[in-house]
Amino acid sequence: GTSGKNLGIIFIIPLLCTIFAAEKSVNKGVIIKSLTKYMRKKLLTLAASALMAVQGSVCAQNVVYYSQDFQGDSKPAELLYYDGDGNQLSDDLVGTGLECGTWHIIKMNAGDSNKLMGSASTFTTPGKANDWMVTPQIKIYGAGTKLTWKSMSASRVKKDGLKVYISTKGYEMKDFETDPIFSIEAEETTFQEHEVSLDKYVGQTIYIAFVNDSYDKYVICVDDIQVSGPAATEAQDRASFEVTTPLMTDTGKA
Repeated sequence: GTSGKNLGIIFIIPLLCTIFAAEKSVNKGVIIKSLTKYMRKKLLTLAASALMAVQGSVCAQNVVYYSQDFQGDSKPAELLYYDGDGNQLSDDLVGTGLECGTWHIIKMNAGDSNKLMGSASTFTTPGKANDWMVTPQIKIYGAGTKLTWKSMSASRVKKDGLKVYISTKGYEMKDFETDPIFSIEAEETTFQEHEVSLDKYVGQTIYIAFVNDSYDKYVICVDDIQVSGPAATEAQDRASFEVTTPLMTDTGKA
């Protein structure tokens, strides 16, 4: 976007200067044979095309709807966490920063500066995890919107999987669609970058859930969640405000 804008300016300014200088010279009676009416028309056409390219480049820029890199001292308060399994965390994971039945901020190694979210699936009695991490509601304004994140398994031997679900109804587990928009049974042991289109949900407000439902594995890690897409128009912003803002009565209550 920025480079396109700069490129457009580089072309527009010299072209316009050439046109104005030529017209000034002609007005003084100086005959410039090299600048015919045909060339003037061409220069104006090129300048207009360059300006349109600049405007298109600016308009095409995406914006970030939601982003979370988990670098705070505690797990983000805007996210919701559900323990759907009720299993007891394995003794060897107690004290690692993980909590029983929920996602929690961890570090892969003691000396690491980067923090991430982890969910365990190894319990005192072998069982299946069902831990949910749900984003705040996110409005999807236009085509080209995408969800990106990084995930990895903490064990080479017992690789956890990960599923990602969407809800247009609410933030509780029962509200989410039956089929995930992303699913992997055994994630790699180095961070993998993932990207999923959200074009299906244009014009809607959604919640996104990251779910660990692995059976007797170890720990799945997630980092750098982001949703980005085209900027909202003024009309879309106004409509969103009208929908999400409750009407107030004269008593001051909704």
